[in-house]
Amino acid sequence: MANALEFMKQRMYLPRYMSVMAVESRKESMTFDFVPVEPQVTVLSSQYMTPRGAHVCVSQAVYAFAEEIAPRLFGIDVKKLREVYLGGRLRLRKILFDHKKELETDGTFPGRLDLIRFRPGRIPYIEMNYDLGDGALVGFITGVIAPQTVPQTNQDILRREI
Repeated sequence: MANALEFMKQRMYLPRYMSVMAVESRKESMTFDFVPVEPQVTVLSSQYMTPRGAHVCVSQAVYAFAEEIAPRLFGIDVKKLREVYLGGRLRLRKILFDHKKELETDGTFPGRLDLIRFRPGRIPYIEMNYDLGDGALVGFITGVIAPQTVPQTNQDILRREI
């Protein structure tokens, strides 16, 4: 079975939007190396990381971290968790960003996720803090596993109607 990063590269993300390059997990935290990926929407987009690029990076880190903690916290194996991903059921409900300094897009940077709170149940809930680029961009994330599959994009919705 492919590791979390290989799975994301093969099944979830377009090649040029794969940001997380390496992960190291501990019991309640994960450190990772990432290359900032900034979707091109302005002429300045390629120069520094914006909330769009941070969202891509943090989402990928959460997916990788979830694979490490899911068996212990969620009671779910990696294969089943990946079905949750592909079904759009792992939902990041809140991502808060605090830009402390600009993070340029021309290098590899360290990142960190820390588990703050976990609530099991019918709709498991999780809270995490994150740090990108040694404090350049810090924030807070909440997420849930939805009980059923939900469409993620307009394309998914249109596909169901055809």
